[in-house]
Amino acid sequence: MNIAHKLIEDKNNLAIEIDNLFYDIKNIEQQASVLRTIVKAFDVETMEIVKGFLTQEVKDQKNYMKRGK
Repeated sequence: MNIAHKLIEDKNNLAIEIDNLFYDIKNIEQQASVLRTIVKAFDVETMEIVKGFLTQEVKDQKNYMKRGK
């Protein structure tokens, strides 16, 4: 495994660990608070990218729900 693949694997593993820790927080309000704290650490450009991604996810989910009815 070359260095680039190792870095990608390490990054993916870290993302999974963070994901698991996030979902260990049972209270939805506390999850939201933690998410806000994390997002505030991003620069504005990254925040805009995350917002765009989430906006598209919500739109796709609404469209999926409409098709399912």
